[in-house]
Amino acid sequence: MTRKRTFVRCCFLLTLVLAACTSISTPTDELDPTEAETQPVVPPRPTDTEDSGIQIELYSPNGFDVRNAPPVLRIGDTEFMPGGFHEGNTDILVFTLTQQEVANLQDGEAVSFLYGPFENEPGRFFGRLQKEEMQDATLRLTPHYDMTKRDAVDRLTTLQSSMSTDELKESLDAALVALERSLEPGLWDGPSGLDPTKGESVFIFEMEALEVLERLKNSETFPLGSVATLHAIIEQIALVDRGLAALAIEERSAGGLDLLDIQSARRELNKGDEERLFMEYLSAVDQYRSAWLWAVQGR
Repeated sequence: MTRKRTFVRCCFLLTLVLAACTSISTPTDELDPTEAETQPVVPPRPTDTEDSGIQIELYSPNGFDVRNAPPVLRIGDTEFMPGGFHEGNTDILVFTLTQQEVANLQDGEAVSFLYGPFENEPGRFFGRLQKEEMQDATLRLTPHYDMTKRDAVDRLTTLQSSMSTDELKESLDAALVALERSLEPGLWDGPSGLDPTKGESVFIFEMEALEVLERLKNSETFPLGSVATLHAIIEQIALVDRGLAALAIEERSAGGLDLLDIQSARRELNKGDEERLFMEYLSAVDQYRSAWLWAVQGR
C-alpha cells in the first residue's frame, strides 16, 4: 500500500511540473488582446538600410573604465547610450547615432562623456560639436582638458555658494583662485596640452588647490552632504592632470626617441595611478607632474 501511495504522489507531482512548464512556454502572442494593447510600443532604431548611422569616437589617453554603469555621450542637453569599445580598445569609446539624431544637434554644443547615474559624476569634455569635421560618417574627438577643468571650477563655485559659514567660503575661494591661475592661457598649448616651458605651473597651482580641498573634505566642519560632491571635483581635477601627462608621454613616444625618458615618465605615471587609487590625490598630481616633466623636458 505504501509503494502504491508513493507511486500516485510521484505521478501527481509530475503532472504539476508538466503543467507549469506548459504555462511558462506559452507564446506571448497568445496573451489576452486587452493586455497586449497596454504594452508600451518602442519604435526600433533605423536599420542600416534606413540609416547607415554616424559614429562618434571619443579617444582618451586615460582610457575608459569598465563599470557597472552605462557610458553616456552628452551633446548639449541631449544624451546618447550605450557606447562600446572600438575593437576592444579601452582608449576609444564609440557611440552610433542616426543621421536624424545628428541633424537635430547644433554646431557649437559641448560634447562630454560620463557614467550614469549622473549625481556627482565628474564629466570629461571633448570640445564642441563641429559637423564639418566629420569624415566617412565618423567624428573623432579628443579630450579638451581646459573645458573639463573649467567645469570643475564651475561646480566648485556652485558648491561654495551653498556653504553656510564665511570660513568655508573663504577656504573654497582660495582653491578657486589657484584653479583659475592654472587656466591662464599662457600656460597652455591648445585645449589638451601645456606649454613646454611654463606648463609645470599648471600642476603646481592645482596642488595648491587640492591641498585646500583635501583639508576641507576631511574637516569636521565641512557639511557631510557635500563631501561626495567635493570628492568628485577632486577626482575630476586629478584626471585632467593624469591626461595631460599621459598625452605628453604618448606624443613623445610617437617620435621613437629618448627611450629612457619615456620609461621614466611611464614609471612616474604609474606611481601617480597608485596614489590616486588610494585617494592620495595631492601625491598623485605631484607624480603626474613628474611624469609630464620627463616626457616634455627630460632630465
